[in-house]
Amino acid sequence: MFRISPLRNDEEVVPMTSWPITSLIPHDPPMALLDELVDHEGSRSACRVTIRPDSIFAGERGVPSYVTLEYMAQAIAAHGGFLARTDGAPVQKGFLLGTPRLSTFRPFLAPGTVLRVEVEQVWGDDALLHFACRVIDEDTQEIVAESGVRVLKPKEPDALIDGRRADVPGDHTR
Repeated sequence: MFRISPLRNDEEVVPMTSWPITSLIPHDPPMALLDELVDHEGSRSACRVTIRPDSIFAGERGVPSYVTLEYMAQAIAAHGGFLARTDGAPVQKGFLLGTPRLSTFRPFLAPGTVLRVEVEQVWGDDALLHFACRVIDEDTQEIVAESGVRVLKPKEPDALIDGRRADVPGDHTR
């Protein structure tokens, strides 16, 4: 379905920094769900999250697997935040537009499970982007979820949040 490209030997690996995840994504606890950015190579990034019993999405059986879509969205935000921070630019807000299909392979994620959330930009420009994403159980190496995710990074994100008109690529309604 959606594939993350294998690592090529000629790709430059960018060393990770000590930036906290909340400096890379536009969320604060309790909605900052990821623990850390662990890898970044070109158009790809990977984050880690440990499923905790006190997660805002945790229930009696753990965290429902559909929450992996939010993990993917936040990993995409961390990818963009890392790129912005390494360029000396501010971290931009973006919007999850949706997914053509989210495939999950477990109904719940048990407390204590450590997940690797991998994202790769497949196509897009500065505003409209599509990522291939997958979530892997670090202990078993099983794929827990995979999806394509589309995001919007408008030039004026606060205008959309406040309900004002904003420049959106492809918007011909003006």
